[in-house]
Amino acid sequence: MPFVVTIDRRSFALGSCIAIVMAGLLMVLSSGPSLVVSEMPGLVAAWLVFAWMHFRQFELPSAGAVIPFFFIAMAVHFVHFAEQFTTGFADRFPLLYGGAPYSADQFVVFTMVSAAISTLTCLAVYLRSATFLLVPVLFFAFSSIYGSAIAQTWWSFEVQGYFPGLITSLVNWLVGPILIAILLRDFRTAACVMVSIAVALMLCLAVFRV
Repeated sequence: MPFVVTIDRRSFALGSCIAIVMAGLLMVLSSGPSLVVSEMPGLVAAWLVFAWMHFRQFELPSAGAVIPFFFIAMAVHFVHFAEQFTTGFADRFPLLYGGAPYSADQFVVFTMVSAAISTLTCLAVYLRSATFLLVPVLFFAFSSIYGSAIAQTWWSFEVQGYFPGLITSLVNWLVGPILIAILLRDFRTAACVMVSIAVALMLCLAVFRV
């Protein structure tokens, strides 16, 4: 089957429905507004870029360009999760926004299921031409990798010291921009998207802090 390089109307409609479901899940699963504050800017950016790709008939990069580095980013994500898990991130993170601590089970299940969905959707998009599944892939790059770098650095500045997950998140300052540039096939476009995400995320992190 030849690779479908653009997002057609049907794929855009389905992908938009997926984005709505993802937004609903963030609100339902969030302890206080913690997940909404930290993840929603990346999700909104993912849908906006998805819409831009559809209306511009953007040609998606090949599987060979995306998949190898996507799995490098996923490996970094797992190491970052290990640091967060062993340093009490699930306890301290929601308290910043008036929520109760997440249990270890909640944190592990949410992270592992999210990673599995991101991986499977990436393979489906770039190997099976299922472009309607692109939103979770973009969300992984925008929020789980790049957004994590911003948020962890922000929280460490706020507490004026180490915040759980900081050390491994520093790698995401390199991995995130590279992955986004690969997905968008142009560093200038990627830079515009990254600046927009950074501004929106930092505003949310500041405004909703208790």
